[in-house]
Amino acid sequence: MGFLILVLLFYSKKETKISSRIQAIPVSMYNVNKPRDVEAKLEYPGRTRNISYVTIFARVTDILEKNVF
Repeated sequence: MGFLILVLLFYSKKETKISSRIQAIPVSMYNVNKPRDVEAKLEYPGRTRNISYVTIFARVTDILEKNVF
């Protein structure tokens, strides 16, 4: 158990020496424009189709004179 702690301490000291030599990498900055409201057009060209078909049956026996639907 003590050997494991000694090994961990040894490797942790090595990492601190390496990290002290590493310098910060220079980065470039870019300013983003402020957000603004944009009008969204919601027009979609296309065709529609019904989901299901319905069959209509007459419940009376007579002559149909006019379609009202």
